[in-house]
Amino acid sequence: MPANTPMMNAYKLVYRNTGVFLEILEPKPGMRTATMENLKEYFSRKQLNAVKSMVVEEAVQRGAGTYRIAEPQPEFVFNEELRIGISNDSMTARAVLLPPDENGGRSITVSEAIKMLNDEGVKFGIIQETLEKVLSEKSYGKAFIAAKGEPAVDGVNGKITFHFSISHTGKPIEDEETGKVDFHYLDNFEKVREGQLLVSRTFATQGTVGTNVRGVQLNPAKGKEAKMPKGQKIRYNDDYTEMYAAVTGRVDYRNELVIVSNVYEVKQDVDLSTGNIDFEGDVLIRKNVTSGMEIKASGDIVVYGGVENARLIAGHSITVTNGFQGGSASAGSEFSAKFIEGCDVYAGEVIRSDSVMFSTLNCGGEIIIYGKRGSIIGGEIKAYHLIAAKTIGAVNHPKTKIFVGIDPKLKNRLVEIEDKLEKANAQFGEIEKVCKYLLSKAFANETISDQTRRALASKAELSQQISDYQRERDEIVNLLSDDGNGVVHVTEMAYPGTIITISEKVYNVEGSGVKAASFRVMSDATVGFTVCDYTPTNAPKPAKK
Repeated sequence: MPANTPMMNAYKLVYRNTGVFLEILEPKPGMRTATMENLKEYFSRKQLNAVKSMVVEEAVQRGAGTYRIAEPQPEFVFNEELRIGISNDSMTARAVLLPPDENGGRSITVSEAIKMLNDEGVKFGIIQETLEKVLSEKSYGKAFIAAKGEPAVDGVNGKITFHFSISHTGKPIEDEETGKVDFHYLDNFEKVREGQLLVSRTFATQGTVGTNVRGVQLNPAKGKEAKMPKGQKIRYNDDYTEMYAAVTGRVDYRNELVIVSNVYEVKQDVDLSTGNIDFEGDVLIRKNVTSGMEIKASGDIVVYGGVENARLIAGHSITVTNGFQGGSASAGSEFSAKFIEGCDVYAGEVIRSDSVMFSTLNCGGEIIIYGKRGSIIGGEIKAYHLIAAKTIGAVNHPKTKIFVGIDPKLKNRLVEIEDKLEKANAQFGEIEKVCKYLLSKAFANETISDQTRRALASKAELSQQISDYQRERDEIVNLLSDDGNGVVHVTEMAYPGTIITISEKVYNVEGSGVKAASFRVMSDATVGFTVCDYTPTNAPKPAKK
């Protein structure tokens, strides 16, 4: 039987003047049999009235035959029909196409099918393409989805995105390339630069309104807005969706606050438990800095304790409340410590301390050693303008070298330039030999090769480099030969063994030493001294806690 041919019934109604008769046939394969359920549906579609149920039941039991089941009445011929059911959530309408009456029922149109759906309450989401296909193919008795609702889409919650790590392990940091672990550097904080994006916020969405097949609007749940965190030393953009660092330093997330700080404070000793510190800003150490550790800061470093055999580097000042023993320090402006022993210290402007022993000090400005001791013993002490102390050297005559009138940076640069100049001259000699050889071949062949051109270009470039080095060297030499720039004040005693150099002029302290003197370059271009004209009370003291 073709798929679009309706299934034949093994029963039919016969309308006579004496009544309506049910005729039950012997069923053949593929025919719809006379069951109470099938007959009830059939009678309903035929709109048969006053059916004698007991007779119908008896007929079903007996089988083939003719039975009077109703009083005489007009015959109703039914057409194709949609049986429609709506899901409990009203989001789907299913339908079944029923065949027309065998006695002349007609097919229904798409518009009639749609009206049937509307009459059953289906107002939205009717799938017309499906209806057209089912009606054209006469797909009787097969359930299909005739309409679908459009569900509401809930809004998405707003979102906060942190562009920095909000948790740190405190463990040693592993090098991503080599896989090696440096136990001196720990994952304690994250650096941040001014203007760096810290937090961004995505707005919540309102969601999309839906509609069920009955045409009822379905309202979505609105997304919840995310709350932008508050912070310290931060700024927001105009629409409050982005947070930026207002200063360079470190960033932390504590107690739902984004805290940017240009001060890094350590309340314990700086040791392997804290790791080395490399910070854009100021560093404040409440206790000591232990052996082998390193602190770098773009701003100030303050140590409310002592430093032993460590390295401190600050863009501005370094202040050590107690002593600095061993190790090295470099400060862009000022360095101060209670005492300095066995250290290598550089400061751009001022070095202050109570005493210095067997250390190397370099300063672009003044070195002032005053306090209870006020002594410089051993080592090399260099400053551009002034060195002042109570005493220099000691009774056991340790060699103590004092230099003023020479900018340490210039002196170091001169050494560097002279080294570069020596190497450049050596390279120039070698390339000059190569050029002579290549030019001789070029003259013989009357052509200049690319190799020759490259060699000549290298020679010219090296010649210009040598000229630049020589000019810079001469400028530095002129600056360093400026007589009379610098003074050394000794308010109590310069002991024998002290060597004072001012602008390349040397004075050796001999005999019993020199008391309370100010050393300068004299009018005869030699270093001499006069009675000390320096007032110790005006000298700044090391910073205290």
